Amino acid sequence: MKKTIYLIGMMVCLLVAASCEKEERYDYRGGNQIYFANEEDSMTYSFAIQKSSVREDVVEIPVAISGLAADEDRVVRVAVVAETTTAIEGDAQSGGHFRLDETVLRQGEITTNIPVTVYRQDDLKNKEVVVCLQLVCEGTFLGDMVEDKLAYKLKINDILSMPANWNSYIRHYFGEYGPVKYQFIIDTLGIAEFPESGPDAVSKAEMGYYKDKLRNALIAYEKENGYLYEEGNVRVTF
Repeated sequence: MKKTIYLIGMMVCLLVAASCEKEERYDYRGGNQIYFANEEDSMTYSFAIQKSSVREDVVEIPVAISGLAADEDRVVRVAVVAETTTAIEGDAQSGGHFRLDETVLRQGEITTNIPVTVYRQDDLKNKEVVVCLQLVCEGTFLGDMVEDKLAYKLKINDILSMPANWNSYIRHYFGEYGPVKYQFIIDTLGIAEFPESGPDAVSKAEMGYYKDKLRNALIAYEKENGYLYEEGNVRVTF
């Protein structure tokens, strides 16, 4: 009886091992489902929180595949949906808002990024434009994912808006909000957000340091250019 049980146990182990070996041998040749890897279906890039000298930037939008990686590089085709895209495709000189560059999924990898070059144009100060992207499922990239995972929106603007925690936290160090002041802060510190809590929190000690740095930078600016004013002839101070 014990011998019979032992033999049955050995057979089960061999079957399991064979099954695992079969799974390990599975490769991408049957195809991979490809999808946008962000949790949200859109993102916003604002030049307003960049230094004034920044005229272009690269936004990387992550995509991923299901299953195993391939042993060769594969080009991921991404289409711009013309019907819903309001941004102008082209380079900076032609007035374009964005350029879509080639996306490659490298061998041995299951994730990559779609590189979108964005350009700072004057009209972005008054409006937000949208780039609607669609993954093209072909070849070894399958389209079995839900439609939401195959489409993505990139919104681009240059509209400066007051941080949500200005009155509750930032104002205690930098004073009343103004767009000219905020742009001066971004240009001087290279920082646009000052969260009070969370993993990227800016401490009270750091805020005090930034306040002194801004005061000194403003003094230097005024010596060379005169006072800095908000609209309505309100002088910028710290």
